[in-house]
Amino acid sequence: MIPFRIHTQKSLDECTACAISAIAEDKLQVAIDPDYLYSNSKDSDFGIKPTTALQTAINRGLKVLNTGEIIYPFKDYRRIWGWFNLFGQIVKALDDGPVFCGCYWQGECDNSSFIKLPIEWLNLGGHAFKIYGTVEVNGILYLKIQNSRGTNIGDNGIWYAPKEVVNKFLFAYQLL
Repeated sequence: MIPFRIHTQKSLDECTACAISAIAEDKLQVAIDPDYLYSNSKDSDFGIKPTTALQTAINRGLKVLNTGEIIYPFKDYRRIWGWFNLFGQIVKALDDGPVFCGCYWQGECDNSSFIKLPIEWLNLGGHAFKIYGTVEVNGILYLKIQNSRGTNIGDNGIWYAPKEVVNKFLFAYQLL
């Protein structure tokens, strides 16, 4: 699957709205306005709680970018659990579509966009993104992450996360 489009978030705390909008875009093949979800979800000085944004997308809908129409592409969401193998559970969940993920770290990518250890914990904030597939490189399976910081970072806006990073630092939900 190729992402419908790569978002460039306007503010540091808009990543949650961009990730959810990107999931809807892949499902519907229409551009979604992340600002609508962001403005209806923001509940703190910095960022949006993931569950608040997920519930807002279900209850208040999403706005189609070109027409302004409010649509309701999701009925519910579920937490993806995997205490020791979240990576494997996300891979399984991808059979049903993209996965919303978040983390409370700031990682480094090498020139080929692969997230690598060490990773620093953030005291405030984190990042949200969409996982939409897998790729195997040199016998190692990676999750494909669609970031929301434009196409000038990573591999045209895509990063790759190995199992040891996913299992230690991520949490995940799937919109239904």
